[in-house]
Amino acid sequence: MSTPANNLPAKLPYHPAYKQTIAAVLSTFTYGDIIDHGWLYNEFGIVVPVTGDKQKFQKIAIEYMVQIEGLKEELLEKHSMKLVSVYAVGYKIIMPSEHSAEAMSTLKSKVSKEIKKAVNTLRYVNENMLTQAEIQEKDANVGKIAAVTAFSKNRLT
Repeated sequence: MSTPANNLPAKLPYHPAYKQTIAAVLSTFTYGDIIDHGWLYNEFGIVVPVTGDKQKFQKIAIEYMVQIEGLKEELLEKHSMKLVSVYAVGYKIIMPSEHSAEAMSTLKSKVSKEIKKAVNTLRYVNENMLTQAEIQEKDANVGKIAAVTAFSKNRLT
């Protein structure tokens, strides 16, 4: 970055880094393209060292994910471009015609995971430590989860 006579950078970088990356994505990629992880690391200004300890790599991974989440959110909300992960490659800008199916797929997956968590939480309750009223409340909640499960299977397909 060049510095003019007044010692201020000629071009101030955006912070967070994904803000700068938005312009690069829009000028380089379009719907259907895959954006490589390496390109994103470079655009975010994240340098991955050849050696280092576990904490250093975790810090870099967290910084990358923070930048990715910001990029994904802004591209979707301000430019109608949805990024989806392509395992071990990068992120694909899906076609507008794929947004609806992607939204429903994500919803079904998340609802299913949360239902499983709720079922396990209620399945593994130590009922010996519950009052009769608490057992009835737990059983009522099992019924509610069953209703949500049935609804999600019928309505989210």
